[in-house]
Amino acid sequence: MSAILMAMALWGGQGIADGNRPDACVFDRRRGAIVLNHVLGDRSAAPGETVEIDPQWTPFPHSYYGVPHRCLTGWRVSDRTLATLSTDRRRLTIARNAPEGATVTLSARYRDETVSQNVRVIVPVASPLVGSWRQPDADCPGAAGLFQLAFNRDGTFSVTFGLPMHSNVDYRGRWRVDGDRLVLSDVAASSGAVPGDSSRDARFTIGGDGRLSFDVPWHGTSATRGTCRAPFRR
Repeated sequence: MSAILMAMALWGGQGIADGNRPDACVFDRRRGAIVLNHVLGDRSAAPGETVEIDPQWTPFPHSYYGVPHRCLTGWRVSDRTLATLSTDRRRLTIARNAPEGATVTLSARYRDETVSQNVRVIVPVASPLVGSWRQPDADCPGAAGLFQLAFNRDGTFSVTFGLPMHSNVDYRGRWRVDGDRLVLSDVAASSGAVPGDSSRDARFTIGGDGRLSFDVPWHGTSATRGTCRAPFRR
């Protein structure tokens, strides 16, 4: 089902994008927005790390269409002691001495609109859990797979049961690893409520095939999707 919904979203996005004319730097801002990367919201980067800049027009989170760099002007970095913008405007490099928690704002102009992207300086979490995981519906007979389980480098996580609209996730919080235990904190709902059968603690294993398994379905049960106990894939 997730694959079908994704295909429908991409097909619909293509129709919306048909009115754009990238060669003439014309993009419909009534039906979409320009972002400086494939990200809605803040990015994170470690001291010394380089962030690629790839402007896109998007009508919703899962469709992106390239915006030529020449369509944007007035590029600016909020604090040049914290980051350096390359001369071709394609890379932002965080200073090696940038302190954890600092925020750099990269901005540019599209016609009369300011387009910006915040980059937060972090000390990345080093763990094999870091990344985005999913349960394909094909692995979940009698239930629907979790659409996305994301463990971010900045120590935050998010749980998304079904195909998100407008970047929504079901709930989020902070995570850490203690041996083979996943420990959660500051858990809060983003839409709806945190499932009552969710847990703040679970043991995990990553098999030789790279699949992630938990001893209990700590993420809880979606009211409409059931519980899938299949391993997660990247």
